[in-house]
Amino acid sequence: MFPFSVQNLLQISVKNPRCHILKFRCHRNYCGVPDTGKVASPLVDYFKNLCGLSAVQALAASKTLLSRKSLLKDLDGLLSLLMSNFNRPQSVRMVLEDNGFSKTNIAAIITTRPDLLLFRKSQTLIPKLKFLEEQGLSKSQIVELVSGNPRVLVASLDMRIKPLFAFLHTLPVSNDNIVDIISHYYGLLTYNWEKSLVPNVNLLRKHEVPSRRILDMLLTHPKILMLNSDRFCDNLEMIVGMGFNSSTHQFMKAVRAMATISKSSWKAKSELYKSLGWSDSDISFVFRKNPSSFLISEEKVRKAMDFFTKELSWDPSRCSQYPALLLLSLEKRILPRYMILQALESKGLVKKRGRYVHSFLISEKIFFDTYIAKYGKEFPELLKIYQAGFVLKSENNAFSR
Repeated sequence: MFPFSVQNLLQISVKNPRCHILKFRCHRNYCGVPDTGKVASPLVDYFKNLCGLSAVQALAASKTLLSRKSLLKDLDGLLSLLMSNFNRPQSVRMVLEDNGFSKTNIAAIITTRPDLLLFRKSQTLIPKLKFLEEQGLSKSQIVELVSGNPRVLVASLDMRIKPLFAFLHTLPVSNDNIVDIISHYYGLLTYNWEKSLVPNVNLLRKHEVPSRRILDMLLTHPKILMLNSDRFCDNLEMIVGMGFNSSTHQFMKAVRAMATISKSSWKAKSELYKSLGWSDSDISFVFRKNPSSFLISEEKVRKAMDFFTKELSWDPSRCSQYPALLLLSLEKRILPRYMILQALESKGLVKKRGRYVHSFLISEKIFFDTYIAKYGKEFPELLKIYQAGFVLKSENNAFSR
């Protein structure tokens, strides 16, 4: 419970200045608002009646505002400031509406960043919207960017936004790219990206990684480029030392994998593979061929290797030649296909223990066309066998024929 010292503020009745209550789907970051205690009813009423938020949005906005420690230091002052500025919500809405934002967009933005109402439009909203327009963004792009990341409207224009745009323009970015990067990764306007993103990107450039691959990573895995620069440098040295070609997509897959696992996890996974019969050269080959193989759980690895070595009688070194197999679902893909191949072998329709690797790796459609559709007429039970293969094996994980 929050200790309100000015009791009369809790009794304020806010009149509704004919604001619309909007039907709105809760913003993605506020679908589950943590319980921060009893929220002052005048604050909830303020957001409902003066800002046009729904009851759910008003409660979320209130809790968000009250969760900020800097504002809680002077809660009475906060309430007084909001209550004494009845025109501010209308002013904010008018500026946003003039720039193409719908009522739904505006309600979402205020729900996410209610502290926006504490700033003057001339100092906060207008300069930033004007800057985005000057960068060549269309109104629809600005709406998408701000709606995706409302922090744009409260972050410092000179200290955060302008330097970020200047840096992004050192890459072959389009305006759509910029919208995607900023709207999908909130941290760029919060964390000190100059101490991580900039040195990490420069390090990739030093190793002659193509700019388009750096941009792809920034679009799809931005957190990796925000990794601690010392750790990122260590990872890159290890990857380069393993013989990866920095111009390839495989190099970037290795960067992602190394950023995901710690040194202790890397060591543990290496020891796991050694215990299953792989040599150091096997392990190095597997990582170069498929870096994601080091992200698989120990249970999944053991079950797959158990099947390949015991049921198919493969040598562990042979398994290492096809690391992509470890990424496949044993129960949903490998076993059903294995049962089909066994059935066809028993009828003499395919070569015994033939192209298993190829059959496991091909797409579902190609597998179906190659085996089930092709032999279905002379072997009607084939489809039933295939469907039955999705049933999990016995509890002891024995791979019976």
